[in-house]
Amino acid sequence: MKPVSLLLLLAACADGVDVKFMVGPPADPDVPAEDTLLADADLDGVPDDEDCDPTNPTTFPDAPELPNGVDDDCDGTVDDGATEPEPDDADLDGSPDDEDCDPTNPTTFPGAPELPNGVDDDCDGSVDEGAIPPEAPTDADNDGVPSTVDCDDQEATVHPGAPELLDGLDNDCDGVADEAPPSDADQDGFAAPVDCNDHDDTVNPLALEVPDGVDNDCDGEVDEVPPSDADQDGFAAPADCNDHDPSVSPLALEVRDGVDNDCDGLVDE
Repeated sequence: MKPVSLLLLLAACADGVDVKFMVGPPADPDVPAEDTLLADADLDGVPDDEDCDPTNPTTFPDAPELPNGVDDDCDGTVDDGATEPEPDDADLDGSPDDEDCDPTNPTTFPGAPELPNGVDDDCDGSVDEGAIPPEAPTDADNDGVPSTVDCDDQEATVHPGAPELLDGLDNDCDGVADEAPPSDADQDGFAAPVDCNDHDDTVNPLALEVPDGVDNDCDGEVDEVPPSDADQDGFAAPADCNDHDPSVSPLALEVRDGVDNDCDGLVDE
């Protein structure tokens, strides 16, 4: 009996014909040529006699060419058309990790603006050099909204969440001036949900709080002590832009007297 060799059979498809590869001793010379197994030592699917490096499974004809000093695709040229891989950038700040003094912080990289934060933001070896502390937010119009959020810090009727009025201003800071307001069932100039009771014209965000068991000014409190109303016109500052003149209030009629009678920021419109 003839000795039996340990064969590893691999099937590949080339031009529709099954080709068999072998790892082990050469085939028995008595076996017909069409049944001979082709040796493929590195198991990359290419016979050793066609593979320019039969010991390297990543090197064979038509393999992707890598920038590694090896002729990966067996075309006789090393690194032809190979591209360098992108450098690592863990924090995605555009600065490679090996150049970034803190590759885990996307605000810290060479050339970054230096901030007064106790960190070397620009990776120059110095901390907070030339950094200018940011200005503290202000509230020039005393509407309770800081200048960093208020789109017009000179006008108390303009701030995010303010009711939109037909005054030529973007009162609610949504980028649109005088957009059509939603339905105002009680015709008090405020619609739900800003008006907490749209069926009572004495209840709205600018109404005067009175001791009647109702949240007149829609601030979530009932019958709280109202703010001072010096001119007794039913409106207190800051809603009343002149609390010493009873002819000036958010509901006053605008007349040509050089005064902003209706507190909409416009004079004699």
